[in-house]
Amino acid sequence: MLTISEQQELKTILGNIFGNSIVAHWEMTEEVKEVFNKMLADNMKCSKLMDIIPRPAGWIPGQTYLPTQVISAIYRLATHDRKHVYWLCNETMKVKYRSQFEMASVGILH
Repeated sequence: MLTISEQQELKTILGNIFGNSIVAHWEMTEEVKEVFNKMLADNMKCSKLMDIIPRPAGWIPGQTYLPTQVISAIYRLATHDRKHVYWLCNETMKVKYRSQFEMASVGILH
């Protein structure tokens, strides 16, 4: 069972992600917390995968493009800040998890 302060904190965080008008009617339950933890783990996994994706060349790639991209990917992986999450990952997680949050808040998520 979540305490009142934990419920308020979770609602604030979810309000920042989905918007307060969407989250206003959600009941903050243990199931919602579980979905939130799952979403955070997926979001971090997505961000780590984004670190290794080559960036657009902006020109016709030459012989140095691939080695440079490999070195850049290694650098991004080594310096990845756990607080940094890609916008694309955030938007994907919002779409992927919104219905799960809706169901968890009314107690029909198994």
